[in-house]
Amino acid sequence: MFLVPLIPEPENPHDSKAIAVYNENQTQKAGYVPKERIADVARLLEEEPVRCICIWETVKEKQRVNIRLLIARHNTRIKLP
Repeated sequence: MFLVPLIPEPENPHDSKAIAVYNENQTQKAGYVPKERIADVARLLEEEPVRCICIWETVKEKQRVNIRLLIARHNTRIKLP
């Protein structure tokens, strides 16, 4: 598990509501929040700080093809297994 930043992209030419998901150092874009989740995630980002943790990933032929994120309010206690 590792923290990942969520960065809104209002200048995105395909979707001004897009929210990008980056690696922990913000040097590589991993993808985007799915369109059907953007409204909920944008609301959380506007209301208060959040923590976003990558809890699962699928890698095929040395390339990440899917990640699953846990997005929680910053003060939420997250217990690791």
